[in-house]
Amino acid sequence: MWKNAQEALVNSSRKSINIVTVKEEAAPYYGPRADIIMRDGHGRYHLFARIQLDFELPERFDLGFMSEDGQRQRPILIHRSVTGPVETFLAIVDSECNGFWPFWMSPNHVVVMPVSLVSVPYARKIQQQLTEAEFQVQADMSCVGSLNRRIKNTVVTKCNFILVVGKNEAANGTVNVRTRNDIVLGEFLVEDVIKLFRVFMKEHTNDAQCADAFTKLRVTDAGKCCS
Repeated sequence: MWKNAQEALVNSSRKSINIVTVKEEAAPYYGPRADIIMRDGHGRYHLFARIQLDFELPERFDLGFMSEDGQRQRPILIHRSVTGPVETFLAIVDSECNGFWPFWMSPNHVVVMPVSLVSVPYARKIQQQLTEAEFQVQADMSCVGSLNRRIKNTVVTKCNFILVVGKNEAANGTVNVRTRNDIVLGEFLVEDVIKLFRVFMKEHTNDAQCADAFTKLRVTDAGKCCS
């Protein structure tokens, strides 16, 4: 039974995994297992998932089922951990993206930044709107130092977007959107930004797709103004 179970485990693993190594006498006494080892962006290996076949517990609890020929058979219990500990999974993802989390997984979606103290009330309003829309929002209300310096300091935090607001944005009900690479995407209505953010969450959008979506929206809005 052990040999047949091991062969079935190896054959099923080879259908989706390029390299399968068999280690003799490395499994626990109650059955063979498959350990899924993954390498992160720094070349380190982690135990990511495990599939364990168990002959012991079905025997201990006298488990059984009736086969097609009416005979009572003993089942094999399968323990599985698809992603392993959540800490390991998140560590691998963080290593793979080097801290630049995709929007839909990010712990820091956006930073709202007023140009000056005059724009702080409007910045707080934007922060509240985004928070109520269930996005992870931070704000730099200190207004200490030049705007460029504050933006550079914020880029280091690897937030997905920086929303800069000043007198013009407050008057127009808009925000000036920048990527975490400090690429200026332009001025957009707050409600349009929230709609796009929701799309990014739903469709698991990457950074390039996020920037492209803002570019398309700007072109569409320009076309409406000209028509």
